[in-house]
Amino acid sequence: MDAATNQATLAAIRDALSGSPVVADELAKATATTQGLSTSSLDYGYNLEVPAKSLIPVLTPERNEIPRQTGGFGTGVNWKAFTALNTTNLSPGVAEGGIGTVPSVTMKTFLASYVTLGFPGTVTYDAIQAAQKGRSGDAAFDDPLARGTLQTLQTTMLGEEATIIGGNASAVIGKPSTITFADTAATTAGTLTAGTTYYYAISALTLRGLSAGAVGHVSTDALGETDGRTGNHATTGSSLGSTATVLHWPAVRGAAGYNVYAYKTGAGTTLYYVATVTANTYTMVADPATSGGVPNTSDQTQDTLVFDGYMQTIQNASTGGYFKDMAGGTLTADSAGGVVEIDAMLKSLWDNARIGPEKLLVNSQEALAITKAVLTAGSTGAVRIQTSVGPDGLLRAGFFVATYLNKFAPTQPIVKIEVHPNVPAGTILAITKQVPAWFPNAQVSSIWTMDVRQEYTQYNFAETDRTKRFGVYVTEVLKCYLPAACGSIAGISAS
Repeated sequence: MDAATNQATLAAIRDALSGSPVVADELAKATATTQGLSTSSLDYGYNLEVPAKSLIPVLTPERNEIPRQTGGFGTGVNWKAFTALNTTNLSPGVAEGGIGTVPSVTMKTFLASYVTLGFPGTVTYDAIQAAQKGRSGDAAFDDPLARGTLQTLQTTMLGEEATIIGGNASAVIGKPSTITFADTAATTAGTLTAGTTYYYAISALTLRGLSAGAVGHVSTDALGETDGRTGNHATTGSSLGSTATVLHWPAVRGAAGYNVYAYKTGAGTTLYYVATVTANTYTMVADPATSGGVPNTSDQTQDTLVFDGYMQTIQNASTGGYFKDMAGGTLTADSAGGVVEIDAMLKSLWDNARIGPEKLLVNSQEALAITKAVLTAGSTGAVRIQTSVGPDGLLRAGFFVATYLNKFAPTQPIVKIEVHPNVPAGTILAITKQVPAWFPNAQVSSIWTMDVRQEYTQYNFAETDRTKRFGVYVTEVLKCYLPAACGSIAGISAS
């Protein structure tokens, strides 16, 4: 530094010191430096991986598998079907010179109305601009509009999959017809008061109500829930010393779960939320709350904006599908490598529809229950397991029953067991999709078909501010030509 520069620097320092006093905050900023540079001084680049990750499961196996029939038009699709021949079971014998009696047949007319499924989405222009390329010409971080459109499409497909399993459009599913009570033994831990009357209500939930959390809601008339049936029960002061009560009720067709409500005499007249269960039984061990969620005042289970899915179609009493209410029981091993309840369903489907399902859709709870029933059937079981230790000395544990032998259907002996993300705990669905060869001239390629009027389409909406608004929608309806080829077991408790 030469003398002139040194003098100029000193003069600048004198001027600064003779001016306004230094503010403490400014002094702090001025002195907040380090000796040299390090990562603590933020002197480094931002190593951001491009693009953003999407770690969201998009499981839609039934949507992917069901055949899609395009070209639909109008407000719905209609068809007629012959469903029975010789309904009066006439004898084929004919007297000499006679012609016999004309047998009767059954023909039914069906209607499936189109519905639109989908969601809107938004992306701000600020988000689009912020994700653009940098000045150095680097690749853009992401394309918010493309990502937003993809995520909206995926959300629509996930909603479509849930609707395929549990959509309910045709009618409200109703509430349980009765509630019964049974006092437990004294060994059951509970704090109910002997000799006191407790009041209960059970409301049924569709899959939509169960998955959307219509549990313990404060406002009435939540989507997907029925109103509640009230019962009352006085706990006994018997020698058992019972302090808990087990509630039972018949399974509601189309229900994926149930809300339990209760109140105690002297605590008011409004029933409050207690618990949500997927099997039709609950053990009451403690006094209910005196505030909180209350039952619906009306049945909100019908959703005319969707189509009927597997559960409603199969479990509807008018469709002829097999239905078994386990009443809160567990699956039963037959000590011969099978499950009693599954065999009963497969036998009924063959006896009544001459058909065998291709798959059992189950919750993870039932997948474990089936495996345990098959592999741990007791000393009289037909299955024996021998496990070998590998050359590295490691032992692999764990077994899973992936298929089930249908002992009754001659050409469909192997039934796949598939864990499905939307099948509620406590439910097994037997699904048949292919029409057997002994259904000549059926005129259908698949028992279940998605009839599509308008495939997935993105619509761009008018802009009223600096936000791009769009939506992804599909208009379709799920058709089932032969519900009697399918079955359902409901109300299964965890084993």
